[in-house]
Amino acid sequence: PDGVPVAWLLKSIGCAKAERYSGPDLMVDFFKETKNKRHLFIGSTEATLEMIKVKLDLPYAEFYAPPFTMEFSEKEKDKQTQMVADFKADYVWVGLGAPKQEKHVVEMTSRTGSRGVWLAVGAAFDFIAGNKPRAPKWVQSAGMEWAYRMSTDPKRLIKRYLKTNPIFMELAFKEFIKRKIG
Repeated sequence: PDGVPVAWLLKSIGCAKAERYSGPDLMVDFFKETKNKRHLFIGSTEATLEMIKVKLDLPYAEFYAPPFTMEFSEKEKDKQTQMVADFKADYVWVGLGAPKQEKHVVEMTSRTGSRGVWLAVGAAFDFIAGNKPRAPKWVQSAGMEWAYRMSTDPKRLIKRYLKTNPIFMELAFKEFIKRKIG
């Protein structure tokens, strides 16, 4: 899981080996092993994608910053489907922000006939490009990277976290109780 609290929950219900593996860490590690595969990046801005291109130095990579909108039009989805097919992407990295990117990955995977492995990695684009700082390792380990991120981008993230964190905590508590009692 990407979040320490999810790893904690999994451990509490018997998944002893559950450890956090964040999107940015996954990307960096993954590129070391798949440098000669075809990587397509969808999301963010042209400037951010240009910085990623320079920092990663992947020989077979394409980058696309789609229009900023709450939901993509059918024409835009068709364009991305064609891009994946034409480029013959092995991996499609999507950085559109949650939950938009997760919904997009699910839909596009079915549209592209499962061409490529689709990965929603959110803020990883900004972290790799150097646009935004990552939380210090000790903050990440303490399960508080979300709080650090919220403090660096409160306008965008406070509403999301105030809405989703209590839902997660309620569901996690119910699952913990169900597993321990039931």
